[in-house]
Amino acid sequence: MRVKKKLIIFLPYSLGKDFIRKYDVKNAKNFFNIKFFDLNKILKKNHYNKNFDLENNLHDLKRLLISFKPDIGIMFSHDTVHKKIALFCKNIVPIKMIYSNTNLIPENMIIRPKGIYLDLLISKNFFSYLFYFFKKILNFSFFNKEKIIEHNFDYSVTSGSAGKYIEEVKMSKKNFYICSSDYKKSFKFSVKRKNYAVFIDEDLFFHRDYKRQFREKKFVTKKYFKEMSNFFDFIEKKFKLNIVIALHPKCEKKREIKKLFHNRKCLIDSTHKIVSECKYVFVHPSTTSISIPIIYKKPLIFLTTNELMKNLEWRMRLERRKFLLNQPFINVSKNEFKDFKISENFDKDGYKNYLNLFVKCCNRKVCDKSFWEDLNFSIFDKA
Repeated sequence: MRVKKKLIIFLPYSLGKDFIRKYDVKNAKNFFNIKFFDLNKILKKNHYNKNFDLENNLHDLKRLLISFKPDIGIMFSHDTVHKKIALFCKNIVPIKMIYSNTNLIPENMIIRPKGIYLDLLISKNFFSYLFYFFKKILNFSFFNKEKIIEHNFDYSVTSGSAGKYIEEVKMSKKNFYICSSDYKKSFKFSVKRKNYAVFIDEDLFFHRDYKRQFREKKFVTKKYFKEMSNFFDFIEKKFKLNIVIALHPKCEKKREIKKLFHNRKCLIDSTHKIVSECKYVFVHPSTTSISIPIIYKKPLIFLTTNELMKNLEWRMRLERRKFLLNQPFINVSKNEFKDFKISENFDKDGYKNYLNLFVKCCNRKVCDKSFWEDLNFSIFDKA
């Protein structure tokens, strides 16, 4: 029996149930001897202190590297701090570093829909967009400019062809492709067409990433829930469909959200199950879970609000997905949905293209091996 290779998993945030579930950590232990290193505290210190000396705060990591002697380390992010840490590891022990991103989204590649800039110029939200640009320019000004770290990862692991546009992938010494976890998970479910629709929630009001990403302002106020519920009331009454809310997997306030959504059925960790069996799916275009209804070939309807459209970052997410997928979108803040007609049709070419770009990389009829099994095979058997 082969001895398991030693692996350090660098945690982008603390080791919790959501991380264990998202990255299938229990399965990883079947193929690797694993240790964890939590980057969360270091990332916070680096954000708040521009003079933060990273290397002098990595004593625990150095001890772990020397005592554990890992064969490989895997990173799930690619900012300057992660590159510094990857380089630090390689200076301590002969370790191979992996950059991993199997949750690709349109923002991983450059998409410039025709006419979008003219639309932005004449938009009533132009000044809020201008303010957004101004803040971005400040962030990249010479006051905050950091020294560019010259480090190429030994391996990169991505899903879909859009991964090739990521700088860390382009500069990696060797690239591997592994289908996304959502695509792998989908083989456990059967596609049905029960008489209900699903709204995939993003936890836009309570999401804990507001703190983790140091966002000063939320995307929405509680007005958002009133507008969304009003739209759902209309859909349920006109089309005789129940709306089921698929809560964000990191949702920590299920009771509050359920109440704000007028006590509709709210489920957590059930998105695959309820989407695979529904008729239609309503989504905000910014959700990474958009791949799930596309995998199951469910008709998508994009939803937005006036509050969301004021944010340029969010607006561009919408435009990119509209460019890739010819699916209807509705601003629920307006009364434009009164004449809305629900359809079972979907953009077959757009769905296929989206899957190939961001979700899958193989043509196997069944692709249900775990990420870690595929990784182990790619690096130590196939390589």
